[in-house]
Parts: sequence; structure tokens; C-alpha cells
Amino acid sequence: MLNFGFIGIGQGGCNIVNAFAKDFPCLAINTAETDLAELDNIPPHLRVLTKVTEGGAGKNIRLGELAIIRYRDQIREKIQLTMERADLIWVVAGLGGGTGSLGIIQLITLLAAMGKKHGAIITLPTADEGTVEKVNALIAAKQLYDLQNLSKNFRSMIIVDNDKLKQEILSAGNLSYEKFYDEANSLIYKDFINLYNYSKMSSITAFDTEDYKGMFYEKGCLIFSEANIEFSENETALASAVTEMWRNTVFECGDIDRATAVALIIERPKSFDKDGQQINRLFEEIKKRVSSGRFCRGVYHKDGLKDLLGAKPIKVFTLLAGLPFPEQKFSELKAQVDREMTDIKAKRQLQELAVDLDPLLDFVNESNHDYIVEDLDFSIFKPKEPALSWSFPR
Repeated sequence: MLNFGFIGIGQGGCNIVNAFAKDFPCLAINTAETDLAELDNIPPHLRVLTKVTEGGAGKNIRLGELAIIRYRDQIREKIQLTMERADLIWVVAGLGGGTGSLGIIQLITLLAAMGKKHGAIITLPTADEGTVEKVNALIAAKQLYDLQNLSKNFRSMIIVDNDKLKQEILSAGNLSYEKFYDEANSLIYKDFINLYNYSKMSSITAFDTEDYKGMFYEKGCLIFSEANIEFSENETALASAVTEMWRNTVFECGDIDRATAVALIIERPKSFDKDGQQINRLFEEIKKRVSSGRFCRGVYHKDGLKDLLGAKPIKVFTLLAGLPFPEQKFSELKAQVDREMTDIKAKRQLQELAVDLDPLLDFVNESNHDYIVEDLDFSIFKPKEPALSWSFPR
């Protein structure tokens, strides 16, 4: 069985971890008490309030960093209490906010100092979010990239593109604002719980817990993908369908051909390919396309999948690990930030206001009935001044 622990930091990270708390040990850390109170699956003693202001960190990433530093000892005690047996601890944050963006960096350094193997699950801001959120995300992403390269305990990183996630969820039907975020948080959880359930099932082709651990221990980025597809006797066509799944996921990564580990899980009805030859050919084709060091396979019978009108539906669940960092995605985000900052600077440029204020001030004085000291002389009959005479001394 997979022994994972999850630590959410900030509002976005805590909301995601709240879904995991039904099945895994979890902690929630936030600077805002009102947000912590909304986490119905996480008991109060596993919610850590890192209060540095009266109302959260806003978008100030330095406050989020300070919060973890200030409450470091309390957080360490909670981790030791709840996640002592965890094989891997996932730190979850939405990049862009004040609490999570640099708070996740401090949490990861704490886990490294404790000798705990850990990974990161992060979400990226959408295109319609503010420039500040995007800048915060870029700063945090660069820190995470450097940390993963330096630390032996920092293993997998899962990067969720919220724009892609939004598109996938909304394409399924009209959802309310609240329902959208519930679906978004649960979607990430569903991928993990599926893997968790597979690790407990008996399979035709062995895929045990150590295989799963090996996948998650790979350093680099990790992506999931799941789909129901029609089984084809042409393994090349089927392999193409699988690789297309990798390219159309909500997760971000670099070149998928550079994956160092691949896991491919197939659920099929008992009614076809009983000898497994076609599925084995599929595995061979996938192995050719992604020449990885670790290749894990699992084949399961699924009674709910039935032949209907000659169709052969199979469920494919796959994950790639050890993938490069998505430099292109962050280059695009940086370019967007540069454009937005240029616009902001243009709006902030000072220009001389060519307005004569004297008449305006006179009007204000008159309107307010202010007293003005005036030296006025309206005398008509002015006394004549004596003529001056000059005399020179004799």
C-alpha cells in the first residue's frame, strides 16, 4: 500500500488537500483563520494557523515565507506526529498567492532537514489572474526548480495548469463558480486515489507497491493521464492513442520522450485478448517510443467494461515520471508578465498637468466664503499732499 502524506499551504493548497484527507494523513497550513475553518475533512488539531497579520498574507509572498519560518517548530511537531510512516510527503500549494508561493519553499527545506522524502504539487495561475499572481508564481517556480536540483530528498513535482484544468472541467457541462473549484480540487485527488486503489488490487501482470514507489521517487516532473479508448488490434494505432493522452493532459512538463519512468495500467473485459498477446505488443510499442529506465505494467480485468455492438472498450491509466521541467510554459508566462508590466509602467508615467489653478482657487475661496484681507482705497476726495521743496545749503 502507498503511504503518502499531504501538506497543504495557503488557500489553494489546503482546499486540494482537504479532498485527500478522506484517505491520507494531511496537514493544513494557512495565514487566514477563516479559510482553515472551511476545511471539513481536516480536524482542527491538524490545521496550523501561521498568523502574521490580522487577515492572511494577501499577495505578499514575503509574509508567507515569514509565516513558515516563525511557526517552523510547531509545523515540525505536527509532521512528526501525523506522517512518521509516510514513504513520501507531498507539499501542495497554489502558486500566485501570498501564503503558498514562498511558504512551499520553506516547507520543503524543513522536510529536507528532517530527512523526509517529499514531492510538490503546484497549480499555476490562469491567464485572467493579476500580474502580481503571475510574478509570484514565476519567483516560486524558479526556487522550486533550483531546490529539486539541489536536494536528494525532493523527488517528483506535479505542475497543474489551471487554464487547462478549467477548460477540461467546463467542457463537461455548465458549472457554478463554487462547483468548478470543487471539481478542480477533486480531479487531482482522483488520479492519486486511482493509483492507490490499483496498488491494493491483484493484477494479471504484476504491478506492486514498490513499482509505484519507484515511479514517485524519480526526480523531475510527473504527469497522469486516464481515458477510455477502443482497443485496436493495431498496436501502433493504440500506442499513438496513448501518447496522445500524454500530450493532452492538464499537467505541465517538458519533452515526454525524455521520461525516465513509465507506468501503463490497462483494465479490460475478460471477453477479448485472453492470451494477452495484443496487450503485450502494445507494451512493446510504448517501450520503443519512450525508452525509459523504468517501465511498469499492470493488467486488470474489469467486469463493468463490456462489448457493446462489437466495440472493445478498455480503460488506460498511465503516468510518466522523471520528465524535464516545462521551460517553455514558464517562458510563455514570463513573456505575458513582461507585456503586462510594460502596460502598467506606461499607465504610471507622470505627465505635467497643464491647468491654471489660480481661477480654480479663487472659485473655491468664494464658494467657501473664506475671509480675504484686502487693502482697498475708494476715497474720492483725497487731501492734497504738500508740494516738496528742495534747497541746497549755501
